[in-house]
Amino acid sequence: MPHILVPSHLHNARIDIALAELLPCTRSHAQKLLRSSLVACNGALVSGAKHKVAAGDELAIAAPPCSETRAQLDIALDIVYEDDCLLVVNKPAGLVVHPSAGHSDDTLVNALASHCARLSDVGDYPGIVHRLDKDTSGLILVAKTNAAHAALAKQFVPVVDARGGVTKCAQRKYIALVYGEPAASGTIETRIARNKVDRKKMCVIAARRKSAAGEEPPHAHRRKYAAGEESAHTVGRVAITQYARVKTWTRGDSNKISLLHFKLLTGRTHQIRVHCQHAGFPIVGDPVYGGNGGGNGGSNGGKRRGDVWPEEIAMFARQALHAAGISFEHPVTREVLRFEVDVAPDMLAALEALEALEALEEREALEERDEREERDEREALEKYFE
Repeated sequence: MPHILVPSHLHNARIDIALAELLPCTRSHAQKLLRSSLVACNGALVSGAKHKVAAGDELAIAAPPCSETRAQLDIALDIVYEDDCLLVVNKPAGLVVHPSAGHSDDTLVNALASHCARLSDVGDYPGIVHRLDKDTSGLILVAKTNAAHAALAKQFVPVVDARGGVTKCAQRKYIALVYGEPAASGTIETRIARNKVDRKKMCVIAARRKSAAGEEPPHAHRRKYAAGEESAHTVGRVAITQYARVKTWTRGDSNKISLLHFKLLTGRTHQIRVHCQHAGFPIVGDPVYGGNGGGNGGSNGGKRRGDVWPEEIAMFARQALHAAGISFEHPVTREVLRFEVDVAPDMLAALEALEALEALEEREALEERDEREERDEREALEKYFE
């Protein structure tokens, strides 16, 4: 059982923040230790993450009970980068990231256990610094050592400046196909919480930001979020998504699909998918958040989306969302590393089908124009010789 004295610079800090720095580990892991009654401060057990420590306090941390050996899964991994501290993996769609109900031994964690001699164990799951949904493809960062995990996890925590601006050291770029034609660019900022009716879904909830003096100052909720002082159970969690529209394809008068690039300033469960649905442009193929071929909000004359788009779109079997890029500071060398990967094969096929459809429609439009001009010339000649 390690014993640690709280240094002066952590005087009056929350105990979960102090533990995250001193062990080191992630704050979520520190909170798990507290909930499991594995942390004592000056001999007294502490279970609440908001407990404040003082300089000179003695923290005692009991080792959590050993878990059973993780089953290994021998599958080929698309490893974009690897060194002694970390890996960057290009995850295929359909691969669950960590064990859960119905997926005990067929996950990315199981595959990593087969590939790596060691993985960090200070997060919720071995090696996993951040997550991707099962049917989202693309780049995911994995830590081999506890020190690397703690350093990398901190880079995903948003920093809020005095003006309310939000930045993160680690950056992730996503690409998606969505129904509709959003503005050229924009920022979606809401609070996201778990759906009270369907606990597998997330939803946007109305913000409730009141203080004793009335409304809080602008961006006060962002600062509270960054400091860990908000309750996710009562007001949800701040979620901020930036997007830029790259291209739009149109069928008929009003049926549109757009290619968007996204940048996440926070990392909520299903964040991009929930925000796209909330903003009125659901992701193509999304079976949970409105992009699975249903009606298009009346903008397509009552037709189903699948009736007007090529098969590669109409039969798209997952959300058309891809984690295309990631950048972060290496925990040891401090070098900023940047990685990008091409879209997954199914998304590439969908994009090629949209481009081919656009080329066909342009060709048909040119042929129709040429036929019209020939017809006009013929009618003009006939009229001249009457």
